[in-house]
Amino acid sequence: MNYKLAVLLAFVIFTPVLILLSWLLLILVDDPFKDFAYEVDIVSRVNRPPAKSNAAGQSRGIIPEEDGDADFQKFIKNSWKVFGLTLYFVCLFIITESYQAYANNESD
Repeated sequence: MNYKLAVLLAFVIFTPVLILLSWLLLILVDDPFKDFAYEVDIVSRVNRPPAKSNAAGQSRGIIPEEDGDADFQKFIKNSWKVFGLTLYFVCLFIITESYQAYANNESD
């Protein structure tokens, strides 16, 4: 196959996939963790500002004071996506390394 055609095909195939994946990660990981970081910042301050509100005027929930169990539950609820993504990357690493070891054994 012609090199320029191969580069064009790779660009056309992978660019929309990467844009879609980055958009999904923005929605599923980045935005919730920005909100979580904001809540942690508010709770850690001595003089707390008023609760942040979105464009519709609805106030976002603030982590409850003096409630360690609720803090932990909220952290787990907000961070399951990162744990899932980390598990995905670990599985991907294991699969690729297993395939590489298998391919090296086959060539011997």
